[in-house]
Amino acid sequence: MQHVLIPGSIHFYLSASFYQVDRPKATVQIIHGASAHTGRYDVVVEDQHLIPRFLQTACGDMPIVLLAPSFGANIAHLSLGRHVGDTLAVVIRGAPC
Repeated sequence: MQHVLIPGSIHFYLSASFYQVDRPKATVQIIHGASAHTGRYDVVVEDQHLIPRFLQTACGDMPIVLLAPSFGANIAHLSLGRHVGDTLAVVIRGAPC
């Protein structure tokens, strides 16, 4: 596991954990729920499209699968509406109203 900082949209950095495996078949981006955060939220929705760009640079043309439970599901809904085409598949679980 490697900790990475991805430049955000308003002079902040997004903190992420990056796990690499041998012979991957896809890349999984996880937008975590509110109680599972590792720090404070940035401009959450606007910055989400920066993470797949980082993953494409780090992993090449590997397909990206987005996993978004709980509060992350709300972020995913809003982000995917604005940035279509970054991911191959999306798994949304337990989206709060």
